[in-house]
Amino acid sequence: FAPFVDMSEPGTYELRGTVAEEEFEWTPLNFEGFYYNIDEGIGTEKLEITELSDRTIDDGDLVYTSTPEDVSFEYDDWGEFEVIGFMAEKYFAGYLDTTEFADEVSVMSDGMLSKVLIDENDKKSLYAGSSLTLEDGYALNIVEVDTDGDNVYVTLSKEGSQVDETIVKDNGTYVYEAELGDSDDVAIIAVHFGNIFMGTEASAVFIDAIFQISDEYISIESGDSYGVMEINTVSDEKITMENEDSISLNKGKV
Repeated sequence: FAPFVDMSEPGTYELRGTVAEEEFEWTPLNFEGFYYNIDEGIGTEKLEITELSDRTIDDGDLVYTSTPEDVSFEYDDWGEFEVIGFMAEKYFAGYLDTTEFADEVSVMSDGMLSKVLIDENDKKSLYAGSSLTLEDGYALNIVEVDTDGDNVYVTLSKEGSQVDETIVKDNGTYVYEAELGDSDDVAIIAVHFGNIFMGTEASAVFIDAIFQISDEYISIESGDSYGVMEINTVSDEKITMENEDSISLNKGKV
């Protein structure tokens, strides 16, 4: 546990970490600015002063490292995927061989990170002719339920334009794949259908899980700068940054 600053109102907030007087390492456990998931016990970021000369950090002596970690989908039957914290934000890093609906892929090793927009297992009921509103302008439209109640015909639209159509079986998962930068056929939307009901007056489908990542990714490549830091390593195992120039720390300086 720790004191927490309510940042729901617009404004600038200071997040304070442990004071360093010599070589030191900040993690999510001593600096709340980093990404931390208490449910999974996951914090992927750290910032380390490898050498401190009075109030000066020479170039290369301030090192930021973030390492992806495996997390479970909210819908347990889907297995796991990789997340990573970067600049204090949570990002999708890739699918694993334990992911039920997607092939193993590391978008991070291709120099990209994507926001996790939806990861939930709340149950929803939809009727033929209705739509499931997703993020980034997407909507999954329930077009028709077959007479046996075993299949449902769905279309996917983005900002009103249809981009996909398919038939999903009872207790099946709808998956929409798209090109994400240099990564081909990345599953950006997954929706699990539970029971499909065909009635005399109305037909309904029951959705019990949704996962979506953004198709608007950020680029992470060696040489990219973030403030005083420059990326020097990007792989499927980690991202590292170091300070390009020496940093002098004086009272009142940011």
